[in-house]
Amino acid sequence: MAAALLASVPVLDMRAVGPVLSACARCLRWQMALSLLLGLPLEVAPGPIAYNSVASACERASEWQHALALIQAMAANGLEMDAFSFCAGICACSKGQQWPEVFHLLRRMADTSVATSPVLCGAAVNACAKAARWDGALYLLAEMVKQSVERSTVAFSAAISACERSGLWAVALGLVSEMRQTQVPLDTIACSSAISACEKAQEWSFALATLAQMQCWDIEVDAVSLSAAISACEKSAKWDIALHLLGLWPVLGLQTSNVAFAATISACEKATQWTAAGNLLQRLLASRAEVDAFSCSATMAACSRAREWQAALQILDGMDHWKVTKDAVCYTAAISACASSSQWQAALTLLELMRLDVTAEQFAYSAALSACEAVGNWQQAVSLLWKMRQEELAPDGMHLGSAVATTFHSLGRAAAAELLKAFRRELPSSQISQISSAAAGVAHMVLKESPGLVVLNKPAGVLTEDLLAALGRHGRVTTISRLDAPTSGVLPVAIGAKNEPAVIWFKSQFAGRLAKKEYLCLCHGRHGRGLVGDCVSSPLRQVPGEPRTEISREGREAVTYYEMLAEYLPCENASLPEERLFLIRARPQTGRMHQIRVHMASIGLPIVGDRQYGRLPPSWCSRLFLHCHRLELMDWHEQELHVEAPLPADLQDLANELSKRQPEAQAQRVPQQVKRKRKVKLKKRVQLEEDPPEPDTEDPSQQNSSADKDSSPTLGRDKSRALAVTEGDVTVIAGSDQALNKRLEVARAKLESSRDHSFMRKVEHFLRIVLGRDGEDPDEETSQGDLRWLLFEAIAACLIAVNSVLMGFEVQYTSSSSEPSPVFLAGSIFFGVWFIVEVAIRFQANGFYTFFTSEDRWWNICDLFLVGVSVLDVILLLVGFASTALSSIRVLKMIRVVRLFRVFRFFRQLATLALMVADSVKQLLWALLMFLLIMYVFAITLTSSCTDWIKIHIDFSDPDWKQKLKNSDSEELRQVHRFFGDIPRSVYTLFQTTLGGISWYEVTDALLSVDIISFCLMFAYIIFTILALLNVFTGVFVDNAVQNSKKQRQIQIEETLEKKRMGLDQIIEFFVATDLNGDGTISLAEIQHLLQDPVMNAYFDIIGFRPGDAQMLADLLDRDGSGGITLSEFINGCERMKGQAKGIDVHLLLTECIQIHEKVDRLAADFHGVPYDCLQGKRRKTLTVVG
Repeated sequence: MAAALLASVPVLDMRAVGPVLSACARCLRWQMALSLLLGLPLEVAPGPIAYNSVASACERASEWQHALALIQAMAANGLEMDAFSFCAGICACSKGQQWPEVFHLLRRMADTSVATSPVLCGAAVNACAKAARWDGALYLLAEMVKQSVERSTVAFSAAISACERSGLWAVALGLVSEMRQTQVPLDTIACSSAISACEKAQEWSFALATLAQMQCWDIEVDAVSLSAAISACEKSAKWDIALHLLGLWPVLGLQTSNVAFAATISACEKATQWTAAGNLLQRLLASRAEVDAFSCSATMAACSRAREWQAALQILDGMDHWKVTKDAVCYTAAISACASSSQWQAALTLLELMRLDVTAEQFAYSAALSACEAVGNWQQAVSLLWKMRQEELAPDGMHLGSAVATTFHSLGRAAAAELLKAFRRELPSSQISQISSAAAGVAHMVLKESPGLVVLNKPAGVLTEDLLAALGRHGRVTTISRLDAPTSGVLPVAIGAKNEPAVIWFKSQFAGRLAKKEYLCLCHGRHGRGLVGDCVSSPLRQVPGEPRTEISREGREAVTYYEMLAEYLPCENASLPEERLFLIRARPQTGRMHQIRVHMASIGLPIVGDRQYGRLPPSWCSRLFLHCHRLELMDWHEQELHVEAPLPADLQDLANELSKRQPEAQAQRVPQQVKRKRKVKLKKRVQLEEDPPEPDTEDPSQQNSSADKDSSPTLGRDKSRALAVTEGDVTVIAGSDQALNKRLEVARAKLESSRDHSFMRKVEHFLRIVLGRDGEDPDEETSQGDLRWLLFEAIAACLIAVNSVLMGFEVQYTSSSSEPSPVFLAGSIFFGVWFIVEVAIRFQANGFYTFFTSEDRWWNICDLFLVGVSVLDVILLLVGFASTALSSIRVLKMIRVVRLFRVFRFFRQLATLALMVADSVKQLLWALLMFLLIMYVFAITLTSSCTDWIKIHIDFSDPDWKQKLKNSDSEELRQVHRFFGDIPRSVYTLFQTTLGGISWYEVTDALLSVDIISFCLMFAYIIFTILALLNVFTGVFVDNAVQNSKKQRQIQIEETLEKKRMGLDQIIEFFVATDLNGDGTISLAEIQHLLQDPVMNAYFDIIGFRPGDAQMLADLLDRDGSGGITLSEFINGCERMKGQAKGIDVHLLLTECIQIHEKVDRLAADFHGVPYDCLQGKRRKTLTVVG
């Protein structure tokens, strides 16, 4: 309207144009105002007000270029700019994030007479905040103090926002504190910005502290601040605190948003709290708030971490009922859940559904490939790669590496390398990028340069990201493997972007576990000299919100092989002198964060200098002793590439110094005279086992204790009674003194033969363990005869196993061929003859009477029956009836299968289990009968209701009712008939739902369409059978198995006696190892040497007690006070000190104490009133008489 009136004005001047420009500015018609200003004739000279109006219109419309152009035009036309001009220009630059222009305008403003105002400074700080220039914002705040300009809340809030966008949470909190100190009013925006800064930096504790301070300062807590605090807890996996904050929304009168729910669910997901995430999703659904795909995908991700793939699929299926659109993220989360539980079929099915519903993304294929990798299905993994190419989704290094890793696990390294080379040939070779390491300033670190690859020697203390940034300034680079900041060594860097061929080639080798890396590390621990090497396979997971890793069952697979290269003694100033140092070569098979450091610390060998997983670095090694020494991979031309990085100078000097501190040989720990005696005893081992020496006719311990018995007859009798009670078990196990001495000689022979590595000894020991004869006393039968019988039983057991395998191959062969094989025919004849010969040998060795009356008589009778079957089988084969069609002959021939049960007699453990299973068959039959009755009752009820419902829709009088039912459009009708169409179907359906054959959800969903009563009845059946009936059955079977095992009295007695024999043998071997001079007694000096040896201390742990000092141990064991501990005293003392005190031990101790008190009282009464001198003389006389 103003423009139309302006067109009717005959002569244009500023009095007519000015109001029109102001009207256009107020109506945001910046184009019209600008065209009107620029279209003025030359004789009309606009003033500063006109320019300010148009510039303000452009600023409001975010047209900062035109606003700055108008400001510059004012300066060019010689017009004086006022505060409104600079304010419009600064605000325009703020919206355009042109912070350099802001400082330019501020400098121009300083050159003019325009005074700086809080509004102008606040606008300038806001411009820096929008451009994330925290330094500029802080500079402006400081300048405001210098120029005595009042700093407003807007300026502080803008500066805090700048720090938030730059991740400077500490500076943001400092500005909040400064606002409190300078009494600048704090508002919700400033505090919310500070909380958001803490949230981005994962400083959840400071975010919560700021939120709490808002309530103390009477600042309104709004949805933005609460959401920021919940997000801070979410990033640090503080799910419980996030739940508490979510509960504050209704308390503060706020309406809970789906964003807060989604953040809390994500916090539960990171903390693997899938049940809490599911409950939150239900609360979100019940609150009638808008449910988005992010909340559903976060809940499914929580199920994925907890390996609850069924719950994830239920959520995905429920999104249709909740009217939530499924996106690629939701499908990917569900596929990941299936992959975490190794459900590769379900993962592939979901991937196919995803391709029909939405566009499949690379992340979904990554999850599906992980599912195939978990089960080793390399065919499906390769197929997924080809599908990605068909959908024009270029597989990257991680996709290709996952398929290669799957092939590596299934077919081996060679097949995986061939697969990788096959994909390599399809990558274009003309796009190999190069980079100048000299220009990047890392030429002195380069170990190897190859097409598409540069290998650096990273020094300790340098971040991998800093080296990549230095290289990235001269070209695109991609990380394929990284090293921690304190770790040095080989660092490969791929040249090019993520999707370039060279990057894909090298990254797939690391992801496919074809690249080999070796690390050198120095560890410290208390491991013995037997440390050689092993494998650590504990799964690892990164602690949410913290830069560290821990061992967890929910973690990812992590495998580290290690090997000891050298062992060193600790330094003089070591904090724990008993520890040793080990130089170890580690080969990680996976690339988890801090993998080697966590794995070595988990086995008691933390790396020297590891502050995070070990202890503070020692003075002689101030850094982490971990160095990536070697790298092996294939270059771009498929040639093997080997790169080595020598130890840095500081670590090499330390290794050279430690090499001078290697421990002495282990053999020097044993005295030479003891070694000579053991060599002599070793030659007599066979004689000691076959013909043990006769024991002495007189026990030296009895001779030594005779004086004590005479001096104190009453107390001596009490001691003898106590020893008789405590030595009862030992006497029963050891037998007579002759048997005890025999065990002593055998223990000495075992000790001397510990280095006997003869082949026959190893064979005998192995056979005893495998056949369950390791607990038998080797002195009960001659060694050679026993070994021959063990070999015979081992050969018989092996031939039974071979016969089993041959029968399986024979059945497999005959299933696809009608012609008999001469190989199987000859094998059947051979095994039949062998079983006959075996029973004949047993019959000859045991004799007729023993064969049918011994403990193994039932096994022998079973062997006779099976041999009879073998004889019949051999006869049939020899006369040519093997291929006849007579059913009776076939039945007799198939009886050969029962030969397999002969393996039970060779293994005691299998025999025990067989007896327990046989005794449980009766309970099993009754349980099955009860189970069938319950299913039959429910089947009658459900079949009746379902058939009545089917008759409503299908006329059963029609002869073609089955065909009509089959062609019916109602899926519910077909399902109800399939599940409950008749009694057999109903029983079979109930049986499947109970044992997991089909999902009970499908059955109850079908019954829901019939009526609610059938649904409730089925639901009650599920609850009753799964939660009650099956658990009762399990309890009955377990109890029956326990009771049956208790019935095996002979087995229990043998196991108890065997355990006691083994304990006695350990004590005797301990005695022989302690008796260094071989005189049959242990002296105080030998005990002192014993307690200084860590190996001997381990023997104390084995027999179950820990001693104190040497003198105390000698007094406890030396019962007769002779100064030497005999074998019987040592056995009795160990039995008494082992474990906790028994009731009889405490009672005997109290009895002896009472008797001693009575004797002291009588002695005091006898000498009552006698002078001390006379008492001394009498004491001397007594001693003279006794002497």
